[in-house]
Amino acid sequence: MAKSVKVIELIPGTTLAWGDRLKLGLKLGVAIVAAVGALTGAVVTNPGSGYTSIPTVTAPNTGSGATLAAHMLAQSATVGAPGTAYAPGDTITLTGGTADYQAQISVLTTKLITAAVNAAGSGYATGDTIALAGGSFTTQAVLTVDTTKLVSVALNAAGTGYVATDTVTLAGGTAGTKAILTVATIKLVSVALNAAGSGYALNDTITLAGGTSTTKAVVTVTGVSAGAITSVSITTAGSYTVGSATFTQFATSGAGTGATFQTGVFGINTFTISTPGSYTVNSATFTQFATSGSGTGATFQSGLFGVLTEHVTTAGVYSGNTTTFTQSSTSGSGTGATFNTGVYGVNTISIAAPGSYSVLASNPLSQGSTTGSGTGATINLTSYGVASVAVSGGGSGYPNGTALAFSGGAGTGAVAAGTTGATGTTYELQVNSLSNLPDNYGVFVSPNGPCGVSVQNKTNTGFLVSFTPIDAAGGLQATAADILVVA
Repeated sequence: MAKSVKVIELIPGTTLAWGDRLKLGLKLGVAIVAAVGALTGAVVTNPGSGYTSIPTVTAPNTGSGATLAAHMLAQSATVGAPGTAYAPGDTITLTGGTADYQAQISVLTTKLITAAVNAAGSGYATGDTIALAGGSFTTQAVLTVDTTKLVSVALNAAGTGYVATDTVTLAGGTAGTKAILTVATIKLVSVALNAAGSGYALNDTITLAGGTSTTKAVVTVTGVSAGAITSVSITTAGSYTVGSATFTQFATSGAGTGATFQTGVFGINTFTISTPGSYTVNSATFTQFATSGSGTGATFQSGLFGVLTEHVTTAGVYSGNTTTFTQSSTSGSGTGATFNTGVYGVNTISIAAPGSYSVLASNPLSQGSTTGSGTGATINLTSYGVASVAVSGGGSGYPNGTALAFSGGAGTGAVAAGTTGATGTTYELQVNSLSNLPDNYGVFVSPNGPCGVSVQNKTNTGFLVSFTPIDAAGGLQATAADILVVA
């Protein structure tokens, strides 16, 4: 290709000698035509942002016939369902849609999903809140007490007619399941004189024989006539696992003999809580609602309640999990409750790997795998950028570096250029038809596009300029150059 160079004579009046000739040649905007061909790929230089669906990709250039499709990378995500058994640092690989590779999510913080009651404590009421101590958190979890259970109660009145192993169902409070006590031991609450005996004195004590006891009942003589007992009172009720209706004298503090007793009646001495019940309203006092035996009249007081069931009302924000908790504080007066088997779900996340999707999955996406042991978390991928552009049909006639256009998808800012099979082509521009160029002259080339330049084959009548691509696509793009010749 021949290019003319205008010769400009030295302007008179300069300090140069007239015999010196300054030859300047300047050619502006010499066109450099890129090689054209089928699109074989594309380079994304800006993924854009805010896409919620896949945009349409076109190559609005001199070529035709290319079939292009954007593959998308995830840019933002939210937690759908927290799942269970996750820990900070877990990586979740998603599944869904059609992907060259799936997005991966990093678990930044977790939240408490459930915790079990380990120790019920005492002094709690339904509706109490318990702030938990344990783990590493910026916000601690809080539980709310749903139901309580009876953890201790004192005997108020022993009643009559009870035997060991009787069960006593309690009346008091508001209960889904009433507490039940089991009688462990009984005590003598009344007994009648059967035989008065002889030789007794006022205030003699008589230890009774009868039944099965760890502590025998003792009566004290409160009335006597000529050595014969007329009345007694129970001064030691004893502790019996098996009662007796009749008693003889086991021992006495005096010299009397022969006294016997009958119609012994027993009340409750000790008991255990065999069913703690389930209460939404506590009560400090109880009467008997029902019994497995025939006893009546027992009453109870000083009832104390512990935590039976609870639920998480503040899940907390944890950077380090723990499975056990103690009480940090409470809205009530309860103490001593502890909790275990804490289970955590996903709270906050980041995108560890954005994936590459040719078909977006419908939210929420489920977990394909995880580096931890968590299950059940779901993730919403909320916005995307363009990861790459796939070429399924290259068409023809496209310059390398063809700018691609993105439309639709609700996002903005994606930038990509198509590459052709002419990648790496060097474009040569021959400048000739010049005359009288000295042996030494300079050629200065200023390309307006991204390429390297070299000047070769310099003669007295011209030279060769080679343009080589240095752009990211590896192919020379259409551009222009300014060429200056100085001799």
